[in-house]
Amino acid sequence: MNLDNSISTNSNFKYIDKLVNTTHLGKKASKNFVLNHYNSKNFKNKGNNYVETSFKVIHVTGTAGKGTISKMIAKGLEDAGFKVGLFTSPHMLRVNERIQINSCNIDSKELEVLLEKYYKLYPNIMFCEILVLVAIDYFTQKRVDYAVFEVFVGGEFDTTNIFNSVACVITSIGLDHQHLLGETYEEILTQKLGIIRKNVPLFTRIEHKVIGSKVQEIGAIYNKVETLCDTNLKGEFQRKNAGIAYEVLKYLGVKDMSTRNSLMNILIRGRIEHIKSNIIVDCAHNELALRELKLYLEEKLFQINQDLNYLKKTLIFAISNYKELKEFKFFFEMFDTIIFTKSTIFKAKDLKEEYLAFEDSLKNKSIFLDIEKVYNYLEKIENNEFCVVTGSVFLVADVLKYFEYTR
Repeated sequence: MNLDNSISTNSNFKYIDKLVNTTHLGKKASKNFVLNHYNSKNFKNKGNNYVETSFKVIHVTGTAGKGTISKMIAKGLEDAGFKVGLFTSPHMLRVNERIQINSCNIDSKELEVLLEKYYKLYPNIMFCEILVLVAIDYFTQKRVDYAVFEVFVGGEFDTTNIFNSVACVITSIGLDHQHLLGETYEEILTQKLGIIRKNVPLFTRIEHKVIGSKVQEIGAIYNKVETLCDTNLKGEFQRKNAGIAYEVLKYLGVKDMSTRNSLMNILIRGRIEHIKSNIIVDCAHNELALRELKLYLEEKLFQINQDLNYLKKTLIFAISNYKELKEFKFFFEMFDTIIFTKSTIFKAKDLKEEYLAFEDSLKNKSIFLDIEKVYNYLEKIENNEFCVVTGSVFLVADVLKYFEYTR
């Protein structure tokens, strides 16, 4: 069964697969392209450094948790009675998921019309660029009150860094996308701080001299978040994410009880999600997120499930092509068997050879399986085996699609 995870996964979107080009992702050219579009003679904000919108923007960046916090904020505003746009990446099952209003994906026909509009206007447009243009156009047409924009990779030159936001969020900082953001913690944090604005609050748990310096330089307002909030999502790290969302919603005037109810009733796919009682999928795909997942598995799941007589703990793992497998060895040690695979997305890394460089203690418990064989393995898994599927959002998407299409 071939479940091709192209950019679209929607065969009727005839323009999408022409845009599978991430050359400008996270680079100045992409941000400037969108600004130049809005600074053309056809728009009121000619010459501005920001895109003027009819809606208020909350901008969210970070290494881990930015998609979750974006959705928490959007849902909190929606539950408080506002009309709310949400822009996130990547998608799990359909490209429509990236652009939502009040928890509903953009309609396929409306998306196709907008894609065609901008593709015909700019035949060489990049994937990240067209999605931002489509989102702004769609949210404007539908007259949303707020729009929550999650960054792509999240830096000074991110394609989404074009708004004079009413609130900014940095969720966490770790080593990821170093080829775009810098090799050190400080360099990455400096890049992420590119979203802050004068007289606009920044909400973050991070305390670092780089933040103090940049906030003072820009004239932003630093809000150090300490709050933890209960949520129905699993893991202590989700209580931290919920705490940031809570503080943003409080600042925006949402009532306490409304926010807390919203955070206890949120549905986000691929976050410690059980597809069987003994199989979970999780979108953790960088060191920071995988350390949080490891902590949850060790402290909660594996310990609780000792009484269930799981004789074997199995990991199914894939990564994107700019990452090195050795970065994640700390995570592999807790499993009895490791199955490396390659997701169907175009930027997935082929791990057939790489894991063979491990020392024998890891290499001897590792194998490589093509994605079709991974599906078969998951279908036939025994009740006494516990399996975790993670390392790549696109691997999780592949597995979720398979189980949706075969059920």
